Formats: sequence, C-alpha cells, structure tokens
Amino acid sequence: MCKKKVLHVVGHLGKGGDSTAILNVMNYIEENRINIQFDFLTHNGYDEKIVGDLKKKDINVIVFDGDARIIGPIKYYRLLINLFKNSNYDAVHFHTSFQSIIGIIAAKRSGISVRVCHSHTSDTVRKVSRFEKMIILPICRLLINFFSTKKVCCSRNAGDFLFGRNSSFEVLYNGINIKNIKKIDKIKIDEICKKFEIRKDDIIIGQVGRFDENKNQVFTINMAEYFLKNNSKVKFFLLGAGKTCNTLKKYVKEKHLNNIYFTDVVSDVNNYMCLFDYLLLPSKFGEGLPVTLIEQQIVNSNCVCLVSDIVTKEANLGNVKYLKLDYMDEWINIIDNGLYSGKKCDYSKFDINITAKKWLDVYK
Repeated sequence: MCKKKVLHVVGHLGKGGDSTAILNVMNYIEENRINIQFDFLTHNGYDEKIVGDLKKKDINVIVFDGDARIIGPIKYYRLLINLFKNSNYDAVHFHTSFQSIIGIIAAKRSGISVRVCHSHTSDTVRKVSRFEKMIILPICRLLINFFSTKKVCCSRNAGDFLFGRNSSFEVLYNGINIKNIKKIDKIKIDEICKKFEIRKDDIIIGQVGRFDENKNQVFTINMAEYFLKNNSKVKFFLLGAGKTCNTLKKYVKEKHLNNIYFTDVVSDVNNYMCLFDYLLLPSKFGEGLPVTLIEQQIVNSNCVCLVSDIVTKEANLGNVKYLKLDYMDEWINIIDNGLYSGKKCDYSKFDINITAKKWLDVYK
C-alpha cells in the first residue's frame, strides 16, 4: 500500500511553535508506523540541524530562496505550480498565514484535493500598512475561506484572526509528548545550579523563546534592573536565540546587570523549567498558542506563569496569570510578595497521543 504524502509549507523550519507541532506529529507517525509521509517546503534561513536530521530520515525538504514578499508573489506562485505538477502529493498543509492563499490557489490549480490552511498566530507578525490591513488582508481572508478544503488553527483566537469570526474552522491543539517533556535529569539540574551559583533561597525567573521584538525580552531585562536594586535573591534566565540577541546582551552590559543570564538554545529546557519559580511571557502580540507556556505547566506545576493579556486563555492550565504590559509594577508585586502559588494542572488535551489523531483526520 502506498504511503499518503503530505507536504507542509512552513515559513521558517526551525524551533518555532508551528515547526515543533508538525515534527511532534511526524514523530507520532513514525512511532506508530502509520502509513503517511510528511515532506517540507520552507525558505532560506531554516534551522540547518533540523533540516539535516530530516534528510537523514529520507524526508524531502524543498527550500525556496525566499517567501512571496522576498521573491515576489508571481515567481512564488510559478515555483509552487512547478513543484505540485511534478509531485504526487495527496494533501498540502499551509502554515504561512495570509501568504497561504498563493499556495492554496496553486494547489487547487494543480489538482490537489486536500488543501489545509493552518493558523498559528492571532495577529500579523510584521508591521502592515493601513492599505494592507483594510484591503489586502480581507481579500486574502475571503480567498482562503473559499479555496481551502480544511481550515484549522492552534487556538480560537488564531482561527478568528485568519479566517474571520463568522467562519467555521477546527481547533487543533499543538501536541506535546508528555512522557518526554516530564523526563528530568537531576544530575544536569545540579550542574545548572552549580554553574550559575543558584542557592536554595534564590527566586528563579525564566523566559523561553526566540529573541525578537514581539517576545519582548526588554520587558524582562527592565524588570531585572528593578530586582538588582531591591532583591538580590532574584535571578533571571533568558533561554533561546534570535535576531535581537546581541542587541539585548549589549543592553544588559550597558546597564551592568549581573542578575540576568543568557543560555542561548539548550537541549534540556525542561531541566531549567524545573528550577523556575516564575515563567514570564510578556509578548506584545500574535501568540496563537505558546507551547512553552503549556510545557512549563506540565514540567513544574509549582511555577507561576506571568503573561501579557494578549496570550490566548486556552494556554492556561491553572497556573497562568494574565497582566497588562503597561503596568510592570503589578508583575513585580506578585513576585515580590509571592502572591500566587502553583497547583496541579490537567494537561491531557495537549497529549500528542490525542492531538495527533485529530491532525491526521484532516487529511482524509
């Protein structure tokens, strides 16, 4: 029996939430020997290690020089037409927000019967002009609704954003391998504590994610400046990498902050999460369903997660407090006075063994 072939079109194949969600489903397929093959189409700037690992598994990864904004919509469309007509995909799954319409139309013209559009964000991830917002995006929304055969999203907010509040769509939660994320290495945790001289009475605050303007690490750094002056027991950890990383490191150096640590990308983020008393997610916009927030509550139910009020409520398993970015004093007050404590969470709806089955039903 031939494998069903599905092409995933991803803006950036890396460690972001959309890529992680797809790879988790792919791992589920492999572990359960399901007769489906995932291929990938991405653009320059991809994570070389992830792509290398995929190719070792004989998974096809097609790379375009850029997305529609960089190489132009007409050239992008022609490349897709050529790809689709010289392949035999049973389904194409688009994860590229409003740009997905170019691929969906190309897939329709090429005779691909299953065309999935997947929303991963509740806002645009780049600045758009008033003309784009008022004219272009509504037209794209209309066409996406018309040409897609399946419309899915990681949260209701993300679905409302891309498809419209009056549109029908299905919420597919980003699945997490619960068994893997709960694996803790006490030896590595001890090594982390030794490396950063963490004492038992220290208060550990972490932020995990890519370094960019939206994730708002500046907010966390400014908070660290307050605690350096007022509470020496509070230590901050920034985990991740990205385009603003060097700028932020320079900012910390200029402020002479010795209570904040950059770890870059770590493979054992769950071991760090075990140490966090608070997780911060001061995002400015566009959080569809932050997987980091779900993972933190699974790994360490004693940790209180302080997040901006734009984050979807579906990410709250019981230990999330929503706060406004304009009032940093409220964030500081919670930490200073220990106003909240964690509690055991029900995370079953994010179990990959449940969510993956719903993902695969989309391709039927």
